[in-house]
Amino acid sequence: MTNTKDSEKEPLIKAKIGDRVNIHFTCKFEDGTVYDSSIGKEPLQFIIGENQTFTGLEQAVIGMIPEESKSIEISSDNIYGPHRKEIVHIIRHDQFPEDIKPEIGLQFQIKQENGVTEIFRVTDISDTNITLDGNHPLAGKKLFFDIQLIESEQTDISKAADFYDQGIAFQDKGRLEEAITCYQKAIELNKNLTGAFYNLGVAFQKKGQIDKSILYYEIAIGLNQDFTEAHYNLGIAYKEKALFDEAMICFQRVLQLKPDHSDASYNFGNVYAAKGQFNEAIQCYQRAIELNPDYAEAHWNIALINLLLGNFKEGWKGYEWRWKLKDIISHRDFSQPIWNGYDINGKTILLHAEQGFGDTIQFIRYAPLVAQRSARVILECQKELVSLLKSVEGIHQVISYEESLPDFNIHCPLLNLPSIFNTTTDNIPAEIPYITADASLIKKWHEKVKHDTSKLKIGLVWAGEKLYKNDFSRSCSFEIFSALNLSDDITWYSLQKGDPSTQVENSLKGINLIDYTDELRDFSDTAALMQNLDLIISVDTAVAHLAGALGKPIWTLLPFVPDWRWMLNREDSPWYPTMRLFRQPSRGDWKSILENVADSLNKFIT
Repeated sequence: MTNTKDSEKEPLIKAKIGDRVNIHFTCKFEDGTVYDSSIGKEPLQFIIGENQTFTGLEQAVIGMIPEESKSIEISSDNIYGPHRKEIVHIIRHDQFPEDIKPEIGLQFQIKQENGVTEIFRVTDISDTNITLDGNHPLAGKKLFFDIQLIESEQTDISKAADFYDQGIAFQDKGRLEEAITCYQKAIELNKNLTGAFYNLGVAFQKKGQIDKSILYYEIAIGLNQDFTEAHYNLGIAYKEKALFDEAMICFQRVLQLKPDHSDASYNFGNVYAAKGQFNEAIQCYQRAIELNPDYAEAHWNIALINLLLGNFKEGWKGYEWRWKLKDIISHRDFSQPIWNGYDINGKTILLHAEQGFGDTIQFIRYAPLVAQRSARVILECQKELVSLLKSVEGIHQVISYEESLPDFNIHCPLLNLPSIFNTTTDNIPAEIPYITADASLIKKWHEKVKHDTSKLKIGLVWAGEKLYKNDFSRSCSFEIFSALNLSDDITWYSLQKGDPSTQVENSLKGINLIDYTDELRDFSDTAALMQNLDLIISVDTAVAHLAGALGKPIWTLLPFVPDWRWMLNREDSPWYPTMRLFRQPSRGDWKSILENVADSLNKFIT
């Protein structure tokens, strides 16, 4: 029978938390006394991590392999406490009980005035005094251990820990399904593995399965009521489901456990803002900034609230924090200087779009004002807007992001312009139209719709871009427009692009809906079709901005807490004179909006 080569032997497994181990040990005290656990005794057995023996001894075994030996020093403070001078008493011989002969090592009990009985030992005797010590003999001493690991075996707890560690490794690599499987196996072996329940919540939250994430966060909290991050993530999950009162309770608990948790203060502010309680939201954001002065998101959200409330001066100032936001707005680095309002006579300036289609359409209105400073204006924007924005007065050249940049002297992001021109609600440049559709395209679309003899031709948009973080609040379904099915004198034209456009395949009965969206190549086509319509009805999307910029009648449907540009408590917009605003009276109440729109349409027709 051949022996297995050493290189082919299975590697010995290192002991870890949760393993059941057997050890022999020798303990040497400071005074030289030796205690040998191996002489005539069974090995000491315990499970690492369950505090069945000295903490230091448990920690020392972690990482050892069978038959390995190790020498360690452990402070007895962890076992018997520190040596306390206040319980060492020196008394005279005549104060010692007459019926007891004092001897070093003598141990006896003394009942104190407070009723507590303490054990004292005689540690020193002189001609005049006796020293009594209430400390344990090993208190404050050092213990020297020689330990040998005899045997190590996995328990369900340690097997669970292995699956848990594997889950973390998968999750760090973004392999969520595999991570979830590992956490679930870990929980099967150890029902009290709090971290596995918590990490399951994190994994499901990243997958967008919020209900499952809430379940696992709640289980983790049930196992550990003081689990701060579980309370925090649970609050985020509730916020994502618009369960704001429940989210508030979670963030309150986080701040009770950890008052300096700046993210909890910030998200508390987000919940208040979502509920329309803006003063309270600002207070929370300011608290987050006190804890973290560079908290860009908190500064940014204060700016958005100021703009929403019409405090434009403070709003534009705080709007500069957008450049420090993470993964929201990309900052362009140019060697040329940025313009902040100084003289640009004879210079070539690059204006560049920085956010969505709607932002570009809204703020291109400032290009003529820049051109009036005797500057040559070049615009860089999204390719879908290039042909349309060539019509804007004062712009010399329009290029897309994909094209090479021409020479220029200075540059400016589009959304810096309102601040540079000291924009207030009273001086917004709103000379409409500032965008015009191509005449040949208008004619082309006229040929398509000229056979429509209905009294009203109305363009319709019901959803925005899903990538926008608050799209869930601004978008609705095509179905809710059944409330507008009120007249055979109306022809509806879908202007809806993207995935939501497929909702018209199950078109509402009785609605006369025409869908040409497959033929809309870019915003120039959209603008030309809109010029052949009588009215546009849209949720808060780029189409609403385009209609406003063209000077078309546009009814914009807004969520309960709208984007900052629509402000509060008004039916008109200072940005677009032809726009009428319809607002949700409460969160998610599209029904009331559509009833209001239906009433207004009746009046519009007559």
